[in-house]
Amino acid sequence: FLAMNLNQYFDKIVVLSQKKRIDRRFLWAEEAAKWGIKSSTFDAIEDENPKKSFNLSHKAILTQFAESSLDTILVLEDDCEFRNMDQLDAVMRDKPERWDMLYFGANLKPHPGFIPPEKDNDHWYCIRNAYTTHAIAYDKGVAGYIVRNYDGETMYDAWLDSKLCYTIEAFCCSPFLAYQRPTRSDLWDRTVDYTETFQASENYLKSIQ
Repeated sequence: FLAMNLNQYFDKIVVLSQKKRIDRRFLWAEEAAKWGIKSSTFDAIEDENPKKSFNLSHKAILTQFAESSLDTILVLEDDCEFRNMDQLDAVMRDKPERWDMLYFGANLKPHPGFIPPEKDNDHWYCIRNAYTTHAIAYDKGVAGYIVRNYDGETMYDAWLDSKLCYTIEAFCCSPFLAYQRPTRSDLWDRTVDYTETFQASENYLKSIQ
């Protein structure tokens, strides 16, 4: 898998996971082995409110990164499931020279105030609004900005959507390289399946010229 290994493109890959979700950790271990990915696990910050746990955990990962000597990081969630990996090299070769955040998949469903994506090249689209945080790469500078400005209260992906993406160099790849595996979500306390949302978002990008 050397030709398709994610590790060569980023200084570090971190996977956010809850200690109690052994089921998800097992599935992630399978996924990582399948694609030859070496990742470190970040144990989610525990809080009785699962949304706060989610928010604080993402902020903590980026705080560690911002204080490190690394320049880039890929942050994954443990329900991340890779797709289209035969196109990884082509996608990464085309990545914009200047970027702050790279989404490997996103919910791009239009909503009030939504600014449509713009095509940068065959594999990347500049996005101004996006939900989901299951597979995002960060540059050092934007991580520091998020750590300083994110309140930890607003749902993290909603904050990125409403406060950040339109002000920075944020891009989403086409085709998507990562979906979220249908699984039980502690965040929403039910089984969630975003497959159709990702498929629709991917088709939406491909329709933009």
